[in-house]
Amino acid sequence: MSGTILFPIFAVIAVLLWLGVREARLHHNGNALVRLLEARDQPLFCAYGEGMKGRILTINGPKARWTPFVIAVLADEIVLYRIMPGKVEHHLTIKTAGLRWFGRPEKYTSGPNEIWLHAEVNGEWTLVQLRFYRHRMQALVRALKEIATPEQITAYRRRRPYIHYGPVSA
Repeated sequence: MSGTILFPIFAVIAVLLWLGVREARLHHNGNALVRLLEARDQPLFCAYGEGMKGRILTINGPKARWTPFVIAVLADEIVLYRIMPGKVEHHLTIKTAGLRWFGRPEKYTSGPNEIWLHAEVNGEWTLVQLRFYRHRMQALVRALKEIATPEQITAYRRRRPYIHYGPVSA
């Protein structure tokens, strides 16, 4: 009887340990990449941290999952790297000229917030959805305002609600 009770307890402990090790590897990989990018490229903004998730959607493309990432905003581009336990993968580069719009679908809160970047990448319309906490979101927006056009900054500052219909068939 005691063996049947102990097995689920050990299984739960093993899963929790595995998740903890996985999270530690993600954190190590993400922070190492941030240090490398800051030393090499001197970005306007570069971050990785707890609760930072992103996904990239393309019209008529596959639905992406939310994954941990590192974002770097440079003077001429925005670069996203996907963070995985065993590796770091370059995921997307948006040239400054390809940025079409950025904004928040909902008013910012003290908890997790979301921002959307609409961009044209390789002739395809791409929607980048990013989630992270307010202090990092404010720093990202400041960096985006440095590389965005005056029209994009004005559009960002407009009063909500931002109405996003998504792609419409013509």
